[in-house]
Amino acid sequence: MGLFNPLTFGRKMRTATNAILSSYTFLQLGAAEQNLVMNEAKAIAPHWFKGEWQEKLGNLHERIVFLNLLAYGMMERNIRPALGDELWMNVKNPFVESIGAEDIIGQIKRQLEAKYGVQFDLGD
Repeated sequence: MGLFNPLTFGRKMRTATNAILSSYTFLQLGAAEQNLVMNEAKAIAPHWFKGEWQEKLGNLHERIVFLNLLAYGMMERNIRPALGDELWMNVKNPFVESIGAEDIIGQIKRQLEAKYGVQFDLGD
């Protein structure tokens, strides 16, 4: 785990929260809606989805980026997070803001699991 940096902690927290909410919400959607969300994500960051992009998902940092891109796709389709009254967090650049989010994603995940009584599988 890296050193605590109060200047970047908020960005990491927002990015980690979006990733967790996105993973859960995306799985609650039907296949057709999932495809539409994926298309939105691909339109937002086409460079990220070039080539064998699925191979990137073996890395937690890249999964956090991917899940934030899905969150953008859901925002574009006016889909709110599927847990309680949660809202999407403001993440301006998930490619940069996700750096270090893997350090705190477990902590945020445990908090949301306790709050909502659900389990999240991020492959971490």
